[in-house]
Amino acid sequence: MSKRWFGFWLGFWFFVTVLLVLTYIDPQRMQEVGTLIGAGAYKIGGAILLVLGIGYLILLLLA
Repeated sequence: MSKRWFGFWLGFWFFVTVLLVLTYIDPQRMQEVGTLIGAGAYKIGGAILLVLGIGYLILLLLA
């Protein structure tokens, strides 16, 4: 994998980790944010993250 892809994935997972930590620390606030964004978008976002996570694991296995 090129350095650009590595940087992208590093940034992506950093962003995801920050979101998860914020959700863990203050679930009420994050839930309000999620409600503002829209429950549908929240679920779609979760599904996309899941697919990307699985794709990332496959990439690691193939690399």
